[in-house]
Amino acid sequence: MTIDPMTYRQAAGMFATGVLVVTTGSDGQFRAVTVNSFTSVSLDPTLLLFCLDNRSRTLPLVQQCGTFTVNVLRDDQEHISRMFASSKSEASIDDVPYDLGVVGTPTLSGCLAHFHCRVVDTHIAGDHTIVIGQVEDATFGEPGKPLLFFRGKYGVEDG
Repeated sequence: MTIDPMTYRQAAGMFATGVLVVTTGSDGQFRAVTVNSFTSVSLDPTLLLFCLDNRSRTLPLVQQCGTFTVNVLRDDQEHISRMFASSKSEASIDDVPYDLGVVGTPTLSGCLAHFHCRVVDTHIAGDHTIVIGQVEDATFGEPGKPLLFFRGKYGVEDG
């Protein structure tokens, strides 16, 4: 028996997730993409993972560059999430303030935290690719509450 993809998506949407922007690139050629599939994998070694759609324009750059930064968004950064959530968006990393982190990828200003990583492995899993990164450094940004995604919307509402 196979579940209907929309039923699966709706059920998965009942799990509230944090919202992140993954940045990558080198030599001034940077990209950013919004993700909410993120997991801490291991403390020894320090590993994390996130997933990207196989059609993502950012995925080949992550694989080529070999480094990325996970930027954990605050609840007042929904506009940044929306900028990088659509493959049709013309938004540029230069539209938001950032510095370069220890692995040479953009660290977005105002985020709760940043994980600076090197790609150690990728796995194709259906229509997405799992990217596993070794965390080289983690930094804390601005205090605040996390931006959450629940039931296909930003924030968590009753009912």
